[in-house]
Amino acid sequence: MSEDEEINRLIGVRFEQRVKSVSVTQNRSMETNTTYCEPFVVTDQNVEEVINSHEPVVLNFFADWCGPCKAMEPIISQLAAEYCGKVKFGKLNVGENPKTTSRFSVFSIPTFLLFKGGAVIERIVGAVPKKHIDKLISDLF
Repeated sequence: MSEDEEINRLIGVRFEQRVKSVSVTQNRSMETNTTYCEPFVVTDQNVEEVINSHEPVVLNFFADWCGPCKAMEPIISQLAAEYCGKVKFGKLNVGENPKTTSRFSVFSIPTFLLFKGGAVIERIVGAVPKKHIDKLISDLF
């Protein structure tokens, strides 16, 4: 197998992995996560329903290629579990949802917007320690 053929084969394998990953992520929507104990997918289509929730919402603007975003994933998952039933945690891919990204003037990622009563009450830009986000959330109560 030539080097070009091997590269094309690897690209095909990676593409198939990505397609499977996207379909799994899309299936983990807000509707299937009724207790909100883990971050759920937010899109341009469902963002209004999410931010107008009765519970406070932490909306994570991210991209798959973003290193700091990947570093924050376990922190956000931990917080979602800790605040299960009290705060919803959503994740919005900026590359796939340009309308919402533009609407909230997200220019750097990761960006976390905290909503209460449909309004943005706090903005966090960049990778930050868990205790920073935890403090802002705990101040909501």
